[in-house]
Amino acid sequence: MQDKKQLDLIIALFSNGKVQEALDQLDPLIKDNPNDAVLFNIKGACYAQIGEPIMAMKQYEKAVQIDPNYSEAYSNLGITLEELDELEKALESFEKAFSLKPEKIETANTITTILQEINDPNISINYYKKIIESSPGLYLVHFNLGIAYQELNFIEEAINSYKEALNLHPRFADAYLNLGLILEDSENSADALINLEKAIEIEPDNSVILNNLGITLKSLERLDESIKYFEKAIKFSSNKSSSYFNLGITLRELNQIEGAIKNFEIGIKLNPNDGELLFNLGETYRTKGDYKKAIIFLERAFKINSNIDFLIGALINTKMHLSRWDQHEDYLKILQQKISDEENAITPFALMGLIDDSKVQMQVTKKYALDAFPQNLSATKVEHFANHKKIRLGYFSADFHNHPTMHLMIELFELHDRERFEVYAFSFGPNQQDKWRKRASLSFDKFLDVHLKPDSEISALAREMEIDIAVDLGGYTQSTRTGVFANLAAPTQVNFLVFPGTMGTKYFDYIIADHTIITSENKDHFSEKIVYMPDTYQCNLSERDISDKTISRSDLGLPEEGFIFSCFNNAHKITPSTFESWMRVLKSVDQSVLWLYANSESVISNISETASRFGVDKNRIIFASHAPVEEHLNRIGKADLFLDTLPYNAHTTASDALRMGLPVVTLIGKSFASRVAASLLNAVNMPELITSTREQYESLAIELALNSEKLGSIKKKLAQNLPSSALFDCQTFTNNLELAFDEMHQRSQSGLKPDHILVRDLIDK
Repeated sequence: MQDKKQLDLIIALFSNGKVQEALDQLDPLIKDNPNDAVLFNIKGACYAQIGEPIMAMKQYEKAVQIDPNYSEAYSNLGITLEELDELEKALESFEKAFSLKPEKIETANTITTILQEINDPNISINYYKKIIESSPGLYLVHFNLGIAYQELNFIEEAINSYKEALNLHPRFADAYLNLGLILEDSENSADALINLEKAIEIEPDNSVILNNLGITLKSLERLDESIKYFEKAIKFSSNKSSSYFNLGITLRELNQIEGAIKNFEIGIKLNPNDGELLFNLGETYRTKGDYKKAIIFLERAFKINSNIDFLIGALINTKMHLSRWDQHEDYLKILQQKISDEENAITPFALMGLIDDSKVQMQVTKKYALDAFPQNLSATKVEHFANHKKIRLGYFSADFHNHPTMHLMIELFELHDRERFEVYAFSFGPNQQDKWRKRASLSFDKFLDVHLKPDSEISALAREMEIDIAVDLGGYTQSTRTGVFANLAAPTQVNFLVFPGTMGTKYFDYIIADHTIITSENKDHFSEKIVYMPDTYQCNLSERDISDKTISRSDLGLPEEGFIFSCFNNAHKITPSTFESWMRVLKSVDQSVLWLYANSESVISNISETASRFGVDKNRIIFASHAPVEEHLNRIGKADLFLDTLPYNAHTTASDALRMGLPVVTLIGKSFASRVAASLLNAVNMPELITSTREQYESLAIELALNSEKLGSIKKKLAQNLPSSALFDCQTFTNNLELAFDEMHQRSQSGLKPDHILVRDLIDK
């Protein structure tokens, strides 16, 4: 039996830092008491104190070998094993210590610490369950079990664990926070908000909770409230870039561009290598139209992390807006590989100007729609509204003002048969009090300015007003509000005119097209059922206001002599291959010039420089600046021939050219956007201007420039066709579209699923 006085002396020496003297006293005592576990435990502590963990471990192991129920020795062994980075063995020791004395909370906490170091949620779950079995009242263990379940995506189990932690400790802010976050990730934003609000009641200055409250409110489309919480988060923690990031994103959604830029810039100062911040600052400058600055930040983001969602697509598209084609082929290969790997690489609209493949466009669009605009499964689809004397049409657009959409459609709104239809406008866009906005507001039975309402409220309003057919005039273009349709605004939902491709969702029932636009070969690459208009999908005003101002070639900066090729498409539609074709055409036609639309000095400079590299005098490229549409229509007639772009054709610009008697040479492609000009040419009975290969395209352009007699014949035929052409017969177009709407509505009222509609068959009935 050990000598108590001697043992007390050893402990006193140890406590006073005289560890070696304590060891010297221990050896003879152990010799006399070789089966005393306490002595080996003390000796282990001495070795641990002087920095000899291996020797300490051996003493602790001897102690527990002598006394397998010695909890303190197991704890000390665990501490030493943890120091030696033997984490799993340390865990076993602490588990043994806890099983012997489960009332020691610090042992359970140490187990938690080691589990966090091991970072294996499967192991953690097993240990937490054992601890809970012995001590069910430890709220922190339930909380940590929830974290482990969440890491393994066992959502229901995680939620139950967080709730149990809160049952044990109702003022546990972190549990409310984690429960809120997991509910938000599960798209249960309403319940997430309840828990986050409870968390902030407990810790009102917690910037993490404030930031996540902002995120949840944003997902609930309560943007003004979300901004307040992001600003509070910044107030209490001004050095965290995440709050600036979230505030910037929200301000951009509210079109507060300068505020968004300011917050992204502050975030980047705090975290200069945050690729997401750089990407979003670049995207915001792109939204603003400052493409030069946008490229700077997009390229910086790409160097840091080339795998950011949609970055490569944004970078290519932004450079095309400035006609900057350096690295274009390299970037395009990266883009194609990412698409092949099913990554989020590019938005559907940006893709249309790069890859002429309906199958690829469908693939990209379906994934984009599923991620960005999933159908709200809690929104029950209304099969139909009964007892309407008239079909209620709702047109949804951000462009009820001076915009190409109105330049095409406004007469259609006016011509709708009010005996059969009630026509509603849901306007997302700015209230620009121009003549187009005023005319539009008078064209509808009800004109609703909903630009301040969130998507869900707009959809609810449409349902409340019992809209039978909701027509989306935006698609995935700028200022899109696809969320309105994801919330099911009407029993029948239609994709029409503005977005030249599939929406890739189940909640859009129809797309308006024609047989040129969507052929039998590619109709399976559209998620919607197809309405085949008899002539062209594009409606147009029958008459347009055109300036009668007398202008000469020289007034427009054009040479008085020589052939004038033209293209008034925006720069982002001009690909390097299209431009190369144009250069070959110019080289083949002496004294010819190319007249292009350019909205920036950067476009002018880059195109001029590229022309020089092709050996074409840059002075042979003439640039037209922006002009009011009436003046633009007037000046079009000074050109001799319009050269179309591929894969994104001229759309409104092509019909404008044809209206003014300017022939359009197009190269027909494989996708909706690349077949529009062909559709328009067929509608004016000018199929001879449609080519199917790049060689034919260039050859026809050269032939018409060199053969004045043939060009004259083409222009004469176009002039003769225009008065009776389907392209500018808005009344007939409206009648035909109404037949399609009738058919859609009848199918809906009869409980039939949407199906393809051939309007020609309806006319013949």
